[in-house]
Amino acid sequence: MIRDKSWEDITLEIDVHDLKGIKIGDWVESVYLKGYFKVYQIEHSYREGQDGGYLLLLNKAFTSSMKFSFSTEKCHVAWCEKLKENKVREIERLLEENPKKKKKFDELPPLFPCIQKLFFLDIEAEQIDAFREQLKGLPRYFTKEQFDSFIEQADLRKYIKSNSTDPKNAITLTIYTQEWIIDSKGKSLYCNPQIGNMWGKLAKLNAAEWSDF
Repeated sequence: MIRDKSWEDITLEIDVHDLKGIKIGDWVESVYLKGYFKVYQIEHSYREGQDGGYLLLLNKAFTSSMKFSFSTEKCHVAWCEKLKENKVREIERLLEENPKKKKKFDELPPLFPCIQKLFFLDIEAEQIDAFREQLKGLPRYFTKEQFDSFIEQADLRKYIKSNSTDPKNAITLTIYTQEWIIDSKGKSLYCNPQIGNMWGKLAKLNAAEWSDF
């Protein structure tokens, strides 16, 4: 009996380190993302200490039907392909013919989807400033273990909850990371703790600001 290929089988067949000639500044498309994108940055990704190959940070310029559409995305290089020269020429011509659109595209802030850990805070609105002040004791980058240790030592654990009866209106604490922000042992490093309400919102992290780990 011949069994169907599992997802693990398919994954093993993919060379996650093959950049396929893609470099920063190239135009690409993806089987997972609709539209046409320019490569802003290339990062070596890790998950739970395991080498995951390369991620592309992408600036979207057009939809698949060649309508202007600006956003930022990230995608594994395995799912991306360089555009053919004729499509690149078409994209660059349209941008040159629309200088205001081109300026908006060129000035896209480098805010890319990221990984977040979200906690609910059992505090009142008037306690936010004091709580935020205490969080300044965290280093710029920290592991989850370092975060937990800091919370215990600062006696903040009693305020942190894993769920809320009213998440849409709750006060949240969020810490962020990316697949390439790691320490020397391959552990994820978190950063940029924020208090507010991020429940149900797409988390993004500035790739230029958080690159000094």
